[in-house]
This record gives sequence, structure tokens and C-alpha cells, in this order.
Amino acid sequence: MKKKGCIWLFGDGWLKKKVFVMKWTVLLVLLGMLQVSAKVHSQHVAIDLKMENSTIEQVLQRITDQTCLNFFYNNSAIDVYKKISVELKSVSVEEALKKIFDGQEVRFDIDRDFVVIRSVSDLQQEQVVKIVVQGIVKDEAGQALPGATIKLKGTSFGVATDVNGNFKFEIPVTDPLILVVSFVGMQQQEIAYKNQPFLEIVMKNEVEMMSDVVVTGYYSANKKTYTGSATQITQDQIAKISSTNVFSVITSMDPSFKLVNNNQAGSNPNVMPKFELRGASSIPDVRSEYEGDPNMPVFIVDGFEMSVEKVFDLDPGRIATLTILKDASATAIYGSRASNGVVVIETRAPEPGKINVAYALNLSLTTPDLSDYDLLNAREKLDLEVAAGYFGYFDEAYNRRLKNIQQGYDTDWLSQPLQNAISHQHSLTLDGGNEAFRYAFHLNMNPSDGVMKKSGRDRYAIDVDLQYRLKQFTFRNQLAYDYVKSFNSPYGSFSSYTRLNPYYRYRDDQGQYVYIMDDPGVDVYNPLWNTTLNNKDQSVYNLLTDHFSIDWWVTDALRIKASASVSVRNEEEEVFKSPFHTDFKREKDMARRGTYDVVNSKSIGYEAVLGVSYTKMVKKNYVTFNGGYNVSSTDLRSHGYSVLGFPADELNDPGFGLDYHPEKKPTGNSELSRMAGFFGNLNYTYDNRYFADFSVRADASSRFGADKRWAVFWSAGVGYNLHNEVFLKKLEWVSLLRLRASYGVTGGQNFNPYQAMTTYQYKGELDYGKGIGAVPMAIGNPELKWERALNYNVGIDVVFFRNRLDMTVDYYNKITDNLLLDVTKAPSIGMPTAKENMGKLANSGIALQARVVAVTNKEWNWSLSVTMQHNKNKIKKISNSLKILNDSLNTQASRMPPPIYEEGHSISAVKAVKSGGIDPATGREIFIDKDGNPTFEYNYWDKRVYGDSDPDLSGVFASYLTYKGFSLNMMFDYSLGATIYNQTLVTRVEGADPQCNADKRVFYSRWSQVGDHAKYKDIADKSIPDVTSRFIRDEYFLNMKSLSLSYDFMPDLCRKLYLNRLRVEFLMNDIFRVSTIKQERGLDYPFARSFEFSISAAF
Repeated sequence: MKKKGCIWLFGDGWLKKKVFVMKWTVLLVLLGMLQVSAKVHSQHVAIDLKMENSTIEQVLQRITDQTCLNFFYNNSAIDVYKKISVELKSVSVEEALKKIFDGQEVRFDIDRDFVVIRSVSDLQQEQVVKIVVQGIVKDEAGQALPGATIKLKGTSFGVATDVNGNFKFEIPVTDPLILVVSFVGMQQQEIAYKNQPFLEIVMKNEVEMMSDVVVTGYYSANKKTYTGSATQITQDQIAKISSTNVFSVITSMDPSFKLVNNNQAGSNPNVMPKFELRGASSIPDVRSEYEGDPNMPVFIVDGFEMSVEKVFDLDPGRIATLTILKDASATAIYGSRASNGVVVIETRAPEPGKINVAYALNLSLTTPDLSDYDLLNAREKLDLEVAAGYFGYFDEAYNRRLKNIQQGYDTDWLSQPLQNAISHQHSLTLDGGNEAFRYAFHLNMNPSDGVMKKSGRDRYAIDVDLQYRLKQFTFRNQLAYDYVKSFNSPYGSFSSYTRLNPYYRYRDDQGQYVYIMDDPGVDVYNPLWNTTLNNKDQSVYNLLTDHFSIDWWVTDALRIKASASVSVRNEEEEVFKSPFHTDFKREKDMARRGTYDVVNSKSIGYEAVLGVSYTKMVKKNYVTFNGGYNVSSTDLRSHGYSVLGFPADELNDPGFGLDYHPEKKPTGNSELSRMAGFFGNLNYTYDNRYFADFSVRADASSRFGADKRWAVFWSAGVGYNLHNEVFLKKLEWVSLLRLRASYGVTGGQNFNPYQAMTTYQYKGELDYGKGIGAVPMAIGNPELKWERALNYNVGIDVVFFRNRLDMTVDYYNKITDNLLLDVTKAPSIGMPTAKENMGKLANSGIALQARVVAVTNKEWNWSLSVTMQHNKNKIKKISNSLKILNDSLNTQASRMPPPIYEEGHSISAVKAVKSGGIDPATGREIFIDKDGNPTFEYNYWDKRVYGDSDPDLSGVFASYLTYKGFSLNMMFDYSLGATIYNQTLVTRVEGADPQCNADKRVFYSRWSQVGDHAKYKDIADKSIPDVTSRFIRDEYFLNMKSLSLSYDFMPDLCRKLYLNRLRVEFLMNDIFRVSTIKQERGLDYPFARSFEFSISAAF
């Protein structure tokens, strides 16, 4: 039995109930009115038709398009493949059918929306037999599912459930009679109808089905035949790790996605984190030539590129899936943006059904982590000053400080700028609809404080998501508004407090903060004084984005999607320093005290994508093609100024300033860049065993010279599903065994615009009478090329013992060349350097992800997971200018090893001169030169590589335990074999400044007299320690990243409370850290631990 036609999805009863629900919001009522339609008996429509040399089947399809009639016929009894020519003008359906089947003995039975065509000779079809099918569709929790679709298999004839999940429709009898039931987010089911009076259909969640799909941003690929290396993170996995930080989730789930350690910024909520995916692809010292960090991956949210700050401020509860694309086969579709990998985020689409309200509350307590600080108390600090020869026991300065100590002054300066921060986050979502129209409204409020007083980041977001389906078309519009305000602490840098001596008197006798603390002979200004002033250090940005898409399913095999995005971002940064700030302590002229700095910027971005997807299956051959075109434009404009001279602390507005700052003239900047590209991906599969991928993209960018704007990037991959071979199907314990390999070329072009052009600046002193002259700022290079990354990847995926064990292992090798570097030019050029594509880096490594289900039964489920990452980096080529910079840095005395980049070494190599220890006879350090000879003369050319600050092995291991509604999850991250130059030993132990506080180890193992065998020099030696191996340590650490306990209330109890879902959770992050080295962490802003309680409900 075969049939062509269309489907009616709504009934009158459904519409009345739905309109009642939609009264709650005017917007939804207006949009809901688009659904109102009136049924017309299709057989009364006049048909106008002219077709030549077409099959009867094609003619019937044309009538279907005009009338929405559904045709049923047996193509073995009726010749619908016969070609005819027909011309019809305003005839009825019956007259049209007579002309079409002229010469064939057939009968027509027309009943409202369907027509049964029967052969007269077929006596069994002498009359049409119709039956009524009715029932209800529910989810696993027993909730009705409005808008679920029930179709007769092999046809498009069917109905949709009403607001209560019920359905009822009349269909002709067929044998067999199979119903296909579908609902978004649920697994499709086929139900055999055997005259049941009432069907009760329970739909199951589509979690397992979603795990078989790789979301690439442009299209979704079948994971079973995907040759790329990708990690997928589901919404449930996100909820187990963090409800506030997306990046914490990513670093926990994928070992190759590495958070670059920022020992300065710590947990500062206003410093954007930096990441590397499979190692660094650029040399850090040339980052000023790039936009942001050139090692950062690209972030794609709902198909469009977004900034790292947007993702940082994104509510994790909004995320449906998160996919990390790592190798060329996975990322080549993004061409010039893919050299550092791609992170694809899909937000949650509106859920159909009657209106659903979900609310989540998160309360958090964040405490500073000072476990790596161990400073001297007041008496110990005074003893250090005496031991260092700063003064004697009978000096006035000593006695005055001793008196402060005896009066009880032993200030814990570390606690002064810190607080235990309490924050709250609220998330509200309303969604609903049916298969034709869905809506979602999301509101998120997350004002959060940092652990430094008066620092914080307040986030507010509103999202409206509307989706409308009309036949084969799906229209979706996502409108979002973000408002983020960040505050930097008026207490300044945390490092200034770690240096203060604990015996200082910072309050007067009335308890007020003093301006200068009591320290004879030394002006020590009290940083707490500044906190009483009307200072300001804040920034605000608001971002408006609108994504619109049209999805057209031309046929089941052909899909066309067009989407467009516009984003408008405004940002303002303001920094006001009161005229009484300690920064102006030496300024006597009041007209030069107090500053107000303002920077305003506005950026407008456009992006459009036109894509097509096509699938074709012929016997055992399956082909999928995805291709398209996208274009984007970014226009950034900014200006800033600095005002000087404020008469009073309260007058903190730029208008009260006396003049512009003479050393900071007003600035302005305008950048416009455009990009366009064509892309395509072809996937071929044979018998679900052998498969291959080929991707290509051609990109053009305005950042390059006219002859270098276009570049082609590509990848090729192959795979083999061994588990589908006959000889392995007999092994029941093998569920999946897949081999993958890929090679390809991706690119990078995220450096600042106009590097290919010579830029000039006007000079006022070059006054020629008729105009002012200009001089070059930078020599442009129109021959600049795209950075290029050559990627090799080999992987294996296994699932054994009926899904009790799964593992993925990837080996990769990535070579990045054409890096943008400075090259020294001849003096006659007029500029010392110019930009050229000179650098070359290599990264290679192995990554492993594994999970084992240790216990599983009706009540208990316990699984363990582990991830591992090993990456090695090597510099292949650098420019002559960078070699000159290396020599310059080597000659400078510094407490930390300067960054030296040499060919053949890693960019994170730790280099120092070998130390022979402290000479017991003289107390001087013994150095070992490259020839192995001891010497007292330090020579920086004797430096050698002692290791790499990147660890030999790093990753995460976790435990997930569930019992009934309870879940207990633990996660640890670890790092093994990193080589660290211990900064604390250099600055707070041997190299400690006697005028500042120090680490308690400052007294340990110090040389003081002839014959002493010690680790460190004489405590009175105030010289800067040389960069030697004495301060190098190998680090192994274990950090308890998270611990969560949650409970999901049983459905029966939820229904009694008139709720669909209720969940409570307690979560702790960064609970403890154990390391083989002790080094101060969080120098400008301390690290922190957080304790969170959340409750979420849906009703």
C-alpha cells in the first residue's frame, strides 16, 4: 500500500485549550494566532493542472500539493508509473481522476481528506473499511505529551495529540497497520495496531540517541561513521560538575582542553581564563600582534562564533550539548578559524507541551584559599631584620617596632582585603507549545561577589526563543540580551598585603585608618586608606544578539538551512582614583592629583550561513553531503581619554577634572574585518563497516593583502567499524570496536587587522604650512599568509562487556607554520622590524578517556572514569628578531627565568644554569658550566633545559554513584612531572627583601659561617639570586575538583506537590590540593573554594 499526501496537525478542541494557556503572555497570543486555520473539504477544490510525459504518481503528488488530499493505492494492482500527458482546467477531483486513469478499470472513494483508489478486479477492495484509532501519549513520568505526532507508517497521514496528550483519528484498514509515534526529545516508536480499543503509549527520552550524534555547528554527524576526534558533554554531565562555570565543565571532561595556569589572577572573576587545546600553537611573546590569545579555540554558540567572555558569562543550565572538535577531520569545516580547535555549544530548544515553568536557585559561599601562604608573624619578622643586619637590638627602630608588638600589633594582613563571599543565582524558564509552534523564555540573574572585598561580577541575561513549523519549514528566532557589570576591588593587588610587615600600626588611637604607617625612616603608605575613598574601577558591557534561521526539509533526504546573526556590543570602562589616593603621595600640585580614565567601545557583528544537507542510501552504500557558504563582518570602534586634577574625593565625574592628562592623549581606534567562505563535507559509508570523510573549505579574509586573501583548507579521514564484521558479531562482549585516522590542514587568521598594510601617525612637529606630516608606525607586508596547522590523528573507540567499559584513545601530531613574527630589517628601511610568516611549532601527544560501570542494578549504579593527556611541544623555527630578543633577555638580571625561545626546545621549557650548591667555605654559589667545570662566575650561556612546565601526564578521574534518587559524584584532577621554577624560594626565602614580610622558610638551612652545609646563602646577602637549578622542583599534585550530593524526588511525591520535577544538590569545588612543592599561588588575587546549594523545580 502506498500513499502520497500531507498531514493535518490540529483539531478544534486543541486550539481552544491552547489559546487559553497562551493568555498569560501577549506576545505568545499574537504569535499563536498564526496557527488558526479552517479546514476545507479538499475534494471541492477546483484543480488546474498541466503536465507532460509524467508518471501518474507524479501527477497525484501535484494534486496533493494543491489540495492536501491523501491518496491510498496498491501499486502492484494499479500502474501508477505509467507516463501520461494531462491538462486540467477548473475540474473537480473526481473528474481529474477519471482523466488521469483513463483506460484503467479503477474506482475512487473520496472521504474528506483521503482518497482510496482500487482496481475493479480486486474484489477484496470492493468497499472501503475504516477504523477509529484512539489513545494517549505520555512520558516515562506519566505526564501527558501534547503535540506528539502519530502517523500511519509509510505515509504522512496522521494527527497530533491535544493539550492532554490524547489523539483520535479515522484511517482505512491496511495489513499490517503500523503507527509511528514521535515527539521532540523522545525516541521514535513503532506500534503495531491490533484492534486495541485504547492505546497508552509511553515515550522514552532520547538521551542514548543524542549520544550517537556529533554536533559540529554547521550540521550534525552520525557518530558511528564519524572519523573526527570529538568529545561530547551532555546536559546531565554539566549539572554534575558546575552550575555556574562552563569552562570548569570542559576542563573536567576533556584532558586535551587545558586551562592555562594563571598564578597571578587566581580566582579573579573579571579575568578571562585562557585555554589551549592540544598544546600551544603560537609563541607567547608575540601575542600583542593577535586579537586576544592566539592559542584559544573558537567558540560556536548555536551556529555562530562568540567571544570567550560571552561563553564565560553563559548560564550552564541553558546548554543542551557541548562538543569539543579537536583534529582536522572534525574542524576543517571551519577552515581558517580551526587551528586551535573548536568548541560547539547548542543551547536548549523550546520543549513542546503545555506551558512548563522551571526555576533554579543556587546559593554559594566562596572562601579564599590561603593554604600555600606561610608568612612570618610579627616577632619572627623582627628577628629576620636583625639577622639580616637591618638594625641591632638596641637601635631605636627595633625598640619602636618591638613596642608595637608588645602592644598587640601582629596583623594578619592576608585577611584584610578578603571576605567570605555569598552569592545567589536565579534561573527561570518558561516554555511550551506543540509540533507547530513552540516558545521559550529564559531569565538568569547571577550577581556574584569575589573573595576580595568589593570585587565581583553581576550577570543578567534574557533569552526569548520562538520556533514555528509550517509543513516542511521550521522558523526559529533566538533573541538574547546580556548585561554584565564587573567591579575590581578598591583594595588593590593582593600581593601588596603579603609584603606588609605584621607589626605595622594601621589605625590611629581613634580607630581610623592612618595614611602613613608608623615606620621610622621609611614611608609605608597604608593600602587600607584607599578603601575609605570614593574610588571607582568598573566596566559594563551589554550585548544584544539575534539569531534567525529557516530550515526547509525539501524531502526526507534533502535539507536546506539559512541562518543569520547580528550582535551589537557596547562596553564602557571607568577608573577613578581620588586625589587623596596613595598613588599621588609624592605629588604636591593639587592640579595633578586624581585621575579619571574612560574607554568606550562598540562593536557590530554580522554573520550569515546558507547550508544544504543531502543523504542517499543505495543498498549498503550510504552517502551524506553537507555544504554551504558563510560570510561575516565585524566593525569595532573605540575611544578613550584620561582627565587629570580633581578638587575633591566626592567629585568623581570627568566633568570636574581640570585638564586632559598630558601623558595620555585621547585615543581612538577603528577596525573593520570581513570574511567569507565556502565549505563542504562528504561522508561515505559502506555496510556500516567502512567509512570515509572528506572536508574542504575555501576562505577569504580582508586581513591579508589583495593577492593572499584566499586559502583552501581540507581534511580526509577513514574509519573501520570492526564490531560489525561477522567474525566479531559472535563475541557478545564486544559492543563497539572502531578505528579512525585523519589528516588535514586548518588555518589561523586571528591577528590584528592592518598587519598587511603600512600604517602612519601624524606628528604635530612636522608642520609644512599646508598640512601636518605623518611618519610610519609599522611597515606593512602584503605578502602575509594564513597561519597553517597540519594535523595527523589516529584513534580507537571501544565499548566492551555490554556497555560496562568504554574507552577512546587518540594519538595526534600537529605542526603549525607560517606563524606571524617580527623580522629584523636594515636601518635604511626606516623601521627596525616588520611582520613576516616565519615561525613553526610542533605538538604531539596522546589522550585517553575511559569509563567503567562497576555496579549496576535496579537501585544502584556506580561508574568510574579517567582521562589522561600527554603533550610535547617543540619550536621548529623562529625569526632572527626573536633570536636577538633572546640574547637581550638573557643578559638581564631577574628573579624568574626570562622566556627564551630556541629551536629544538619547547616554548615552556625551564632553563637554568646548573648549580653545585653553596660553597661551605665562602657561602657563595658554585655554578657548573657546560663543560662540567665548577666556577664562581655566572654565565647565562651555561643554561640548560631541566624540564618542561607542562606536565608529563595530566587528567581527571571521577566517581559517579547513584542510589534510587540519590547521586554522589566526586572528581579529582592531577598533574604529574611538571618542572617548576619555584618563585617563592627566589622572592620570599633566599631573595627575600628584609623590609617586607617573608616565607617562614627564610630561616631554614642558611649559610652563616665557614663549614656550614646549607641550601641557601647567608641571610644577610641581599643580592638577587641567579637563575640556577637550586630553585627547580618537579611537581606532582592532586586536586579534589568537585564533590556533589543530590537528590531527585520521586515522581509520585512531585505530583502531590503539583510539580513535574524537584531536585536539590550540595556541591563543593576545589576542596583541597596536595602538591610536592610549596609555592605561593594567587599573587594578585587569591584562589578560592566554593560551597553551593541549589534547588530546581519544574511545574
